[in-house]
Amino acid sequence: MNEFKVKKGLIVQGSGSTLLDIQGSQGQLFSITDDLTGTLFSVSDISGVPILDVDAGGEVNIDGNLHITDNVGIGTTSPDFNLDINGDVRIEDSHFLRFGGNVSNTEWAIQHTGTNLNFAEVGVADARLYLKAGGNVGIGTASPTKKISVTDTSGTFEVAHFTTNSGGCYTRNTDSIASVETGVQGGKWSARTGNVQRLVIDSTGKVSIGSTVASHQLEVVGDIGVSRSSGIVFTGSTFSGSSITANTSNTLILATRLAGSPYTQTEVMHLTAAGDVGIGTNSPSYKLDIAGEGRFTGNLRCLSLIQTSQRDKKKEITDIKRTTGKKVLFKQFKYIESIDPSGVLRYGAIAEDIQGEYPELVYTDSDGELGVNYIDLLIKRVAELEQELEDATQGLTINQTVAIDNKGNTQVLRFVNGLLQEPENTKK
Repeated sequence: MNEFKVKKGLIVQGSGSTLLDIQGSQGQLFSITDDLTGTLFSVSDISGVPILDVDAGGEVNIDGNLHITDNVGIGTTSPDFNLDINGDVRIEDSHFLRFGGNVSNTEWAIQHTGTNLNFAEVGVADARLYLKAGGNVGIGTASPTKKISVTDTSGTFEVAHFTTNSGGCYTRNTDSIASVETGVQGGKWSARTGNVQRLVIDSTGKVSIGSTVASHQLEVVGDIGVSRSSGIVFTGSTFSGSSITANTSNTLILATRLAGSPYTQTEVMHLTAAGDVGIGTNSPSYKLDIAGEGRFTGNLRCLSLIQTSQRDKKKEITDIKRTTGKKVLFKQFKYIESIDPSGVLRYGAIAEDIQGEYPELVYTDSDGELGVNYIDLLIKRVAELEQELEDATQGLTINQTVAIDNKGNTQVLRFVNGLLQEPENTKK
């Protein structure tokens, strides 16, 4: 092996452009030239393949990894970090700026693709954050259609989580008309406009509109507007599907549907715009118009009690004849406290006493209690009494005359079949 040592200073002069050329067993290892249009300095590996060269224009080409143990400055002579750049950095399209120790454990990468910027979790998911040209931002989507578009396929249904130590946490949207805020404060979610809470949902799920506290699942302070055809539908185990709606005549309709039955509602009550209420009829003509039986457990107050009495509404019309059965024994009584706590003395018949002789006057209601049709009973008794009076006076001649005594008193003298009856005195 030929060796030479230089203790101090080395001046090399060569022929042509090559100033220094060091060859190894496999090829050129090191060369220096004074070619002002080509490579000035070149380093090759042991096989002669160039790995570093510097050309006359100042460009440095490295073929292989570059390991630097100190700070590197680009555009600065005093780098404070491992890589300190004073100027712009450009990464060619579709290439990544990667973060991680090495290729195998790189977790995040930023890529410029087309006109967009993609933040990817390498090996897991693309477009964790995606900035689209024009300003739309996508989270979990590379196709944001709004300023912020969020797509979550994890099934957790939690796309945002805001935490604050005190004072609540709100998001604010402001336009030229008003500022709208939504967020959480004191364990309640609320929506505010003009710094006033308009909608509140508390920790138990109760909702209040126009109020900050709800005593029921939904509490509204103010008017409620409901679509006429949609109305209000009730759900539950028994009357699921029952509803309150309105028709084109502004009539309010209450309809019911029993659970388990075909989805067919039965209209049971109508309240017209004029204030008439119909139960069992959809065209009430009176303030209360009921098609069917009714029951009152309290007093029924009215000026007149009128029954249908038109001739063409009746059949089998005959005169009332005197009943040969036993007489109706009217009683005085008081109702038990659960029916009438007033303790008022009343008069009437006992249903069980007349049920056998007058079954047509006794009714049994849906819970088995007996009642008496007093109107029919009283009409029947009046007709019978008239018949009894007529029978008692049949064949009798009754004459009356008026006499005045010497004191000016008037007396009515009554003669039956010529016999004077007890006189009736009448004051002057």
